[in-house]
Amino acid sequence: MPRGFTLLETLLFIGASSIIVLIVAGLLHLILVAQTKQTIISEINETGIRALAVISSVVQDSSTITALSIGQNGSSLTLDRRNLADTPTILDIANSTLRLTEGGQTPSALHSSRINASGLEVTNLSPTTSTPGVVDIRFTLSSINPSSRAEYEYSKTFQSAFSLR
Repeated sequence: MPRGFTLLETLLFIGASSIIVLIVAGLLHLILVAQTKQTIISEINETGIRALAVISSVVQDSSTITALSIGQNGSSLTLDRRNLADTPTILDIANSTLRLTEGGQTPSALHSSRINASGLEVTNLSPTTSTPGVVDIRFTLSSINPSSRAEYEYSKTFQSAFSLR
């Protein structure tokens, strides 16, 4: 008598195999979503840290805070730089882009086109006019999410205080 698989055994094998394939596919999808989310988080964090480093360098190389009086808040920062060719230097947000303009040059973005900037808040924390200026800067970076997928949703607020030297 020939030995083979019955119809029931074949159907059970196909059913069990299908379940295993679906579980593996679901796990792979979750891994890819988590990897995408982690990439977005890393990009926002690295961009914010890099922007703060650039701002720190510019502020420390400046001689005067010109647009904000002591204790005043604003949505942009204007500085007089030691190198007169870079005066005025302006930090602002336009069209969801955190920009730095040095002298009369074209503004340069401090982040990629995949990121939006918002909520720039600058506060002049200088104790007196006779001391070097201190400025507190806060801004938010968010990932651009045209497809409204949850893994692309991320924003973070960066804040730091810098002093003129």
